[in-house]
Amino acid sequence: MRALTIILILSTLLTLTTVKGQDDPTLKKTFGLIEKEEYLKALDILNDFISKDTTNPDAYWQRAKCFRRKGDYDKAENDLRHAIRLDSNSAKAFCELGTVYAMTKRYEQSLTSYNKSLSIDPNYVPSYNNRGALYYYFLDDYNKAMDDYTQAIKLDPTDPYPYFNRGIIYRLRGENKNAIQDFTESLKLQPKDHQVHFERGLSYYAIGQYKKAIKDYKKAMKFNDQLDPFEALSMGEIYYWRGLCFEEMGKKSKAQKDKEKAKQLGYKN
Repeated sequence: MRALTIILILSTLLTLTTVKGQDDPTLKKTFGLIEKEEYLKALDILNDFISKDTTNPDAYWQRAKCFRRKGDYDKAENDLRHAIRLDSNSAKAFCELGTVYAMTKRYEQSLTSYNKSLSIDPNYVPSYNNRGALYYYFLDDYNKAMDDYTQAIKLDPTDPYPYFNRGIIYRLRGENKNAIQDFTESLKLQPKDHQVHFERGLSYYAIGQYKKAIKDYKKAMKFNDQLDPFEALSMGEIYYWRGLCFEEMGKKSKAQKDKEKAKQLGYKN
């Protein structure tokens, strides 16, 4: 069900994890740029930094994140291996390497890297979150995925992504009230997340709360429209689901208009 969207969600889940605490002022700046998704700006600064200092593992780790977001997985992997040579106890480097492996469909190697990250730092939240995504979407181990998301929430209840990820499992299991609760917690921490609004809208639709679903779809459209194509959901899909809500509410004209818009945007149910 909605396989393409699920894959797009996973690529985001595996990337939207952050780590605090950069010591060097330049790396603090570039990390801030990465958090703002200004990867090209960060990459320019990091290239200059590394040309002058080849001994800082954090610089390679950050640059690897930029390369990965550009889809240049070979360069990302090379930088991460270099970072690990400089610091073999870097939980974040092994975590990021696990993400590169996942994005290149090397799932067992990805799992090994996440496990290594957590053996170094059992409290490293991004590895629990990302390993949970790996378990659920690619290794079909739903119970382990749920355990990882729950542990991530326990360790850091201020991170929005484990709530989101766990909410998806609840929703696909048909536990929509639990899903809505997790999506709502995620949105308290990151209220402009287009994907969370969309997923919560699906759960509201499933339990017949169509007005709330429409409200979420409207916000998903608003925030989705501000993103580049790599980050964005299919706008046609959002229109399609909003059209279904209008249909259930007996608003046939609005339903037809949204469904036609979905087709114009290339969405096929």
